[in-house]
Amino acid sequence: MSRRNKPETIIEKLPGELIMQLASMANFPQEKAAVEVLAKALERAATETGLRMQAILDDILAGGAWCPTPYDIRALAGAMKDRLRERREGDKRAKWREQYGEPNPQWARDLLAKIAAPTGAEQRARLHEEAIRAMLYYTEGEGRTLGDREFWEGPRKDGNLTPAQFDARDHAALVIDIRQRGGWRTEAELRGPMPPRATV
Repeated sequence: MSRRNKPETIIEKLPGELIMQLASMANFPQEKAAVEVLAKALERAATETGLRMQAILDDILAGGAWCPTPYDIRALAGAMKDRLRERREGDKRAKWREQYGEPNPQWARDLLAKIAAPTGAEQRARLHEEAIRAMLYYTEGEGRTLGDREFWEGPRKDGNLTPAQFDARDHAALVIDIRQRGGWRTEAELRGPMPPRATV
């Protein structure tokens, strides 16, 4: 692996050293034991959230003049993680909207209505075909980077067959037929009407 491809390793100072950055804040504790409790809270908050201790401290220092309690440090770190996740998910959702347009809640309602309604053999077969189209979309189409790969392709932690394994074993001819018909490679195709069944 080249140096450029190696993940950057960030080595932080010890929590006891880092926590002293808060010493200029009002109500910073004077007792050594209380400072150690703050340092342990900082370390625990970083471990629980996956954030760097310095990043948590930077957020605290930017937020006010009062030294947080150990409980506050953990709560602030949790809120910081939530903000970062929301920003990432917001960026991801904006990209999806740009690529696919606005979400279509009616599509999900229609599918749920089909599942909830009394089903005959023909309706069960159609739902199974829709499930295979979704499986192909998430394993071979544009959705392969969006879905839960463990669910679709395995290995499953619960030891059960994945949808791909089940259909390959029990419905191989149908999977081949749907793959050849297409209509599952993009989100727009997946939401649209199914192509007509190929005649054999």
